[in-house]
Amino acid sequence: MKEISDIKEEVLKKILPSKEERRNVDKIAQEVLHIINKIIYEKKYEKIVKAELEGSYAKDTWLSGEVDLDIFLLFDPSTKTQELKEIGLEIGRKTSLFLNSTPIEQYATHPYIQFFYKNVKIEIVPAYNVPSPDMIISPVDRTPFHTRYIKEKLQENPELKNEIRLLKKFMKGINVYGAEIRIGGFSGYLTEILAIYFGSFEKLLINSAKWIPWHIVIDPANHYTSIREVFKLFNSPLIIIDPVDKKRNAAAAVTLQKLSEFIVASRAFLYSPSIKFFYPKPISLDYNYIKNELSRRNILLLKTKKPENINEEILWGQLKRIQKSLIRILKSFGVNIFDSTIWVSENSIIILFEVERLYFPSVIKHVGPPVYSDNILDFLDKYNLDKTVIGPYIENSRPIVLKKPRYVNVVKVINDNIRKIRITQDLSNMFSTNLEIVVKNDIFTYCKDKDFCRFLQKWLLRKFPWII
Repeated sequence: MKEISDIKEEVLKKILPSKEERRNVDKIAQEVLHIINKIIYEKKYEKIVKAELEGSYAKDTWLSGEVDLDIFLLFDPSTKTQELKEIGLEIGRKTSLFLNSTPIEQYATHPYIQFFYKNVKIEIVPAYNVPSPDMIISPVDRTPFHTRYIKEKLQENPELKNEIRLLKKFMKGINVYGAEIRIGGFSGYLTEILAIYFGSFEKLLINSAKWIPWHIVIDPANHYTSIREVFKLFNSPLIIIDPVDKKRNAAAAVTLQKLSEFIVASRAFLYSPSIKFFYPKPISLDYNYIKNELSRRNILLLKTKKPENINEEILWGQLKRIQKSLIRILKSFGVNIFDSTIWVSENSIIILFEVERLYFPSVIKHVGPPVYSDNILDFLDKYNLDKTVIGPYIENSRPIVLKKPRYVNVVKVINDNIRKIRITQDLSNMFSTNLEIVVKNDIFTYCKDKDFCRFLQKWLLRKFPWII
């Protein structure tokens, strides 16, 4: 078994950007900034907006081969919101087109432009240049303060940069990195806060191995004097008070699922250190395994088309709502759900369920009130002349009838109820007009898409990637 120090050294060799890579990324960053500043100057916007690099590149906590450039357009607070949006999109589009790239309009607090240039993702995001975090107009206005806070801490202790890199790679390896709704994990900023607060990758893992969800409070800037006060303000499995904003839980996006996975992985790594936590072994496609599992287990698949030009966060928020609603509906009809997951490609959406049963029995047991209840005769009157039921008869102290279930199978339940779920019109249309529902062996036909098939195999296997 390798020592943790040996593993860290081995991982750092792979994730630490080389001098040549740094030069290339620096050149791209300066090139894009130069074009943005040129557009600002030519359009005479310099009095109301300035461009500033944010994110992991600005803080020097990025991983080799995984850099993104976040460039914020910081507007004077007196700028009207509509003007901020229009000018922000104008500068973003013109920059991407000048670089012969395709602008992609995304949406966070405000719409912003994303494009790829020389294999690097560039995001040009408008925000307000407020003097203090207490005066933010929109959530993205905090980002420059986050960048400054982390940079100041790293100037005090530059060695922490590599500890942050190791933590990020560890979290990516165990699949808990990313605050998007799709993942529900740890953001880059939260990862940086944790590494800085605990002082090293190992010290964080030693502490997190002892964490108990819903009982964790970390306040790096000592904003609060009482934990009781914190619990009154925040309700989350993990509470990390944002050092630059006492009213914000920097870990609000972390789900109980991802927090639990991180705790387990921390304990497992400390018990048996392995590079597999950073670089999990890829799974080889095993079609026979997939066929066998689909044959013997009750797997249900819903597939539809992905709406065009839909924001990813909005899409995933809606899909999670559909998933939760379907689970609730199925449970209301007595269906026990073991697990569910969502897969999204460029053109398709697939929701998978594993259920205890796909078909309902020929009759279901309906239990009436106790024989000593005031309602006993009402129950008997209701069912005594009903020729569709068996009974009523007495079992112990209760009247029983055996009724024909409303549905024959789970597929019919979903078909009849999915339209009742409140979702966006585009998505509702897709689930109403393009929905395919298949079960068991028929699901294998979708394995023509190898990406989905690999996803399906991982889900069927359902093992931690660092165990395999």
